[in-house]
Amino acid sequence: MSSQTISLSTNRLLLRPVATGDSVLLDAAGTLPDDHFSALPPVDDLIREKGLRSPGDTLSLVVETLASREVVGVVRLTWSQAESGLGQLSFVFDAAHAHRGYCVEAIQALMDMAFTQLPFERLSADCDNRNGAREKPLQRLGLSYRIGSVTPDGKRTYEISRDEWARFYTGSQLVA
Repeated sequence: MSSQTISLSTNRLLLRPVATGDSVLLDAAGTLPDDHFSALPPVDDLIREKGLRSPGDTLSLVVETLASREVVGVVRLTWSQAESGLGQLSFVFDAAHAHRGYCVEAIQALMDMAFTQLPFERLSADCDNRNGAREKPLQRLGLSYRIGSVTPDGKRTYEISRDEWARFYTGSQLVA
């Protein structure tokens, strides 16, 4: 699945490939001081991504509102090289757009794609345990904290399996 051909949409958002014109907005969003864990790679690296074809590949999608076409964040899905069927979710959102549900909505669309169109059996997401605001969308989406997964640098891992996802969701509608 090529990153240059994939776009997802929800009722309020468009998730599209990263473009050269996104640099200023994404560079700012990727260095927000309240995002202790997930800094974005340089925009040129995101543009060069080939999509999800094999383990080790990453798909990055810019999240923009349909109403204003304003960029509000980036969601990423990486196909783990270490474990078969594991995808790693990551995300960065502009704090100016907090508490509007954009983060949950965008990650949900990415999860739907991962479990319905790609060979993922589990998805995980890491976050800094000092950043409770980052954990809330993961919990809202049905990901569970993996007990004992706190690393010395304060990273916590949340996971959801395909079966757990199926119990939480019906299509793209949040049930839980």
